[in-house]
Amino acid sequence: MDTVDEKIDKIDEKLDQALQQQQHEPDIQIIEWDTLTLEDEEANSGSYGTVHQGKWGSRQVAVKVLNVGTVGKRVMKELTNEAKTHCCLRHPNIIFFYGIVLSPEPAIVMEWAAPSLSFFLEDWDDDDDIPWRQRWTMAHQIAKGMAFVHSNNILHHDLRASNVLIGPKGSRFCRLCDFGLSRAKQQSTKNSKQKSGNPFWLSPEYYENPVRGYNASCDVFSFAVVMFEIATYGKLPFEDHQNINVQELYAKGMRNEAIEDNVPKEYKEMIELSWHQNPMKRPSFQQICEMISSSGVADPEITI
Repeated sequence: MDTVDEKIDKIDEKLDQALQQQQHEPDIQIIEWDTLTLEDEEANSGSYGTVHQGKWGSRQVAVKVLNVGTVGKRVMKELTNEAKTHCCLRHPNIIFFYGIVLSPEPAIVMEWAAPSLSFFLEDWDDDDDIPWRQRWTMAHQIAKGMAFVHSNNILHHDLRASNVLIGPKGSRFCRLCDFGLSRAKQQSTKNSKQKSGNPFWLSPEYYENPVRGYNASCDVFSFAVVMFEIATYGKLPFEDHQNINVQELYAKGMRNEAIEDNVPKEYKEMIELSWHQNPMKRPSFQQICEMISSSGVADPEITI
């Protein structure tokens, strides 16, 4: 098993390689641990480590700290992959990446934003429903972020409402985060032997045959499920059905009928187009953005 120093060396090596391969000059820096001030309370935690809210100078930041004593090489690789991917993505609908800490514990330092879109939807307790124009705006902002990701030859691999942050009230814009599973397009379309992601958001063609590879249309399928989450206050297709394999239903072309009665026709059609059984018939994110813009159903300039 690698020592901490060996793991950090690998992080440094991968970052060096990333800097040489980017299409344009990325804005990445090595941040010293003692320049960060963390709040005592953890914002989130998992098998990889913890996310803390904190400050870096005057900036409110999120610090994802990797527990190098308990995680394996796969998680180490995800952290380095997130850093090298995220550092070159500068867009209003993508969480801003500040840099990486190498010692004493490897960590990623990002813009702070909360809550997640999934929490926002599930926690909605107002008497009034979320206006559909606001929901279209959410979908539009996510699609714009994903169009930019794809334009940089990167696939997200894990798009879901819990990986979208929206920020505090008054400045809410949907921002993509969590690029730990993301891949360069040429990497993802070959030599992919293990499924990544959660079955609810995975396209059926990839779930059935991961060796065939993950491609841009798989991210679009995930986007359709995110639109479903937005429409249903955070629910997932078939989640109310007991003891079922959602991927078996997806493979048969089945989708959830629960949204039919209360969703505008145009919104439902966008979902159906984006999770079409034939991946060749799914639109690109650029096409999705153009369709939403031309329809006038969303206002991209307003906060959520």
